Parts: sequence; C-alpha cells; structure tokens
Amino acid sequence: MNYIYSIIVRFFNDYGNKLSKNVVDLISILYIILWVYASTNKLIDVQRFHDQLAQSAMLNPYAKLIVVAIPSIEYFLSLLLLSDRFRLFALYSSFGLMTVFSSYIIFITRLSDFIPCSCGGIMERLSWNQHLLLNITFLILAVIAIFLFPQKGMENKRFFCAKKQDKLKTCRK
Repeated sequence: MNYIYSIIVRFFNDYGNKLSKNVVDLISILYIILWVYASTNKLIDVQRFHDQLAQSAMLNPYAKLIVVAIPSIEYFLSLLLLSDRFRLFALYSSFGLMTVFSSYIIFITRLSDFIPCSCGGIMERLSWNQHLLLNITFLILAVIAIFLFPQKGMENKRFFCAKKQDKLKTCRK
C-alpha cells in the first residue's frame, strides 16, 4: 500500500503542475477559438448582426453600441488569453461575458415569442437549448481553468507531501 501511495505522490508532484498548466492552456485556446470565430462571424456580416439585434425589443436601443462592443470585447479577450500575465483576468472576464450571454438566452427564451439569433456560422444553426448547453459548457471550462490556474508563489509547491500523515497538505520541493 505504501508503494502505491508513493507512486501516486510522485506522479502528482512530478506531473500535477504541468498537467494543470496544460489544462489551463487548452481551455484558453478553446476560448480564443470561440471568441475569434464568434466576433469574426459578426463582423463579416455586420449589417445582418445589427438588424438582428435591432429586432429584439430589449436590445434595440443599444444595437449600435452592441455591434461595436461585443466583437471588440471578444477580440480583446482573445488577445488577453494569449498573455500569461493577463490570462487569469481574461478567464474571469470570459466567464463574465459567457454568463451575460447565457442569462440573455434564458431571459429571452422565457419571455419572448420572437427570438432573433445574432450569432453567425455554426452557432446560428444551434437550437436555443443547444446554444445554452454550449455556453454552460464554456462556463464550466472557465471555472476549471480559474481553479487550476497556478497561484503566485505556488510554482514550487508540491501537490502532496511525502509523509503519509500530511497527505492533503502542500509542501516545498
């Protein structure tokens, strides 16, 4: 039993931090792909994007602002996600923006008979439930990335101590 425990401890100490970083990097890449794809599709046919926003009674007064703001924010978040220095902020911001989008979907599908979709490309073909499921998946991914994001000063910490009684504590290498 001690042998199995030592193998597990060694695995997490040797690969745990690398694995966490790789997962955060992968989730960041998925968000970059999502934001660049979504914003590019909106800007390719910006007039259509504006017209669909203007059809929503809730968004009509803000359509001109939204047409500029949403793609700009999505591109900006993509750039921030590329930077190690700003990645955590970008993950929190991506979580926030995705929460806004998901809340809008929930709100509009419950209160409106006519629901224009201002998404482009593949996302336009999704039903509202599928769209909401995609958003919730990305929300979960953001939470995972934020949770796994390396904390300052924790780079040299191990997942588990070598002593059996200190299993759940972190300790220095």
